[in-house]
Amino acid sequence: MKKIIVLAMAALVSTVSFAQTDNNEIIRIHKKDNTQKGVLLNQISNITFEKIEKLEMTVDVETVTDKEMIIDFQMPAKCKKWYLKISNEELTGTESEIRKNIIEAHNNEFTSGQYLKFQNVTPSTDYYFYMLLFDEDDMPAGITMKKVTTPAAP
Repeated sequence: MKKIIVLAMAALVSTVSFAQTDNNEIIRIHKKDNTQKGVLLNQISNITFEKIEKLEMTVDVETVTDKEMIIDFQMPAKCKKWYLKISNEELTGTESEIRKNIIEAHNNEFTSGQYLKFQNVTPSTDYYFYMLLFDEDDMPAGITMKKVTTPAAP
C-alpha cells in the first residue's frame, strides 16, 4: 500500500514540475470577422467568461427649432467611450448589422458626456441619433437611438 501511495505522489510531483516549464506557446483567438489575436500563454494568469452588461445613454433634447437643436448626451458610469452617428434615415437590420454600420460610419467618438448644438438643420426633417456605447473592456455594450423631428419653418 505504501508503494502505491509513494508512486502516486511521485507521479503528482512529476506532473506539476513538468507543467512549470517556460514556453513560447500562444493561445490564438479566431473571430467571426476573420481576424485573429494571439497572446503568449506565460502572460495569461486567468481566463474568465462574463456577460456584457448592457449600457444605455440618457439623451435629453433641450431645444428643437427649424434651424437648430440642442441635445444633452449623458454618458453612463461604466462607459469608456461612445460613437455618435447621425442619419436622416432609420437604420435597419439586426443589432449586429446596426452596430457594424455605426462603427464604420460614425460621425464622432467621445469619452465623456456631451452637450451639443446642431445648427443649419433642415425644417420638417427626421434626424436619427445613434449612440454605440463601449464598456470598460472596450467592448460594444449597447445602442441607444433617439429620433428628433425638426418643426416646419414659420
